[in-house]
Amino acid sequence: MKTTYYFKRIINDKVKLCIILLLFFIMVADLLPQLQFLPVGGRAYAPDFSTFLSNNLLTQFLFFVKWFLPLWLMLVVSDDIMEDYTTGYRNILISKFGRKKYMRVTVLRGFVFSFLLIFIALMLNFLLAHIIYKGCSGSIMDEVVSTFNKNHLLVRSMEKPTQTNLIYIFAFSVLSGLIGAGNSALALAIHKRKFTYPLAFFIWFILINISPTILTATQPFVEYDLDYVLRAFIISVSVYIIVIIAAYVKERKYAQI
Repeated sequence: MKTTYYFKRIINDKVKLCIILLLFFIMVADLLPQLQFLPVGGRAYAPDFSTFLSNNLLTQFLFFVKWFLPLWLMLVVSDDIMEDYTTGYRNILISKFGRKKYMRVTVLRGFVFSFLLIFIALMLNFLLAHIIYKGCSGSIMDEVVSTFNKNHLLVRSMEKPTQTNLIYIFAFSVLSGLIGAGNSALALAIHKRKFTYPLAFFIWFILINISPTILTATQPFVEYDLDYVLRAFIISVSVYIIVIIAAYVKERKYAQI
């Protein structure tokens, strides 16, 4: 089951390709609103506070990507699993590689492709921010940070903004990878789009609406401390690991019937 085959399958699908291009367009367009401040004495935010995840500009792009993240990843990475079930091509793959390998590779592919898609997109945004806004020094958090203890996560983040951005980019990419793996596991176990898509979105909807919410935990330079961020991240990671295991067990039992 070659990786190049799945990559070509994504590229040759117009819907998948459009979503990928839209994501990369958003990463570029998110940097544009504060261009108007560049000629005015460098009033634009510093590069590390202009990135997509920092959300200092309060654009709608972050909402559009984060709230519907499972939907985008399902369409790009996991939808073909259900298509293969419908067409019967899945049976050919299972007979060729074995059921265990097919399931293992499918879930792993969901993680790797989702991780790389989000990581590359966020790194593009990060690098462009450092190119476009090099020399700018503005920050929306300057007045707020003085009210916190020097050991608070916000204070430490402000001291090393570049490292903070890179850590959050990696963490959000890992989470995206787990979402992709979870989506793939659900697609393997449920097979039908009318059930898989709502369930995938419902799981994410719960995680972004509970406290601690994963939305805030994946945004650098916020007022929450490390304990809050870690709890939100651990809860989300645990949920998707449980989803993957449960879906895997369900599909294995289904195959034995």
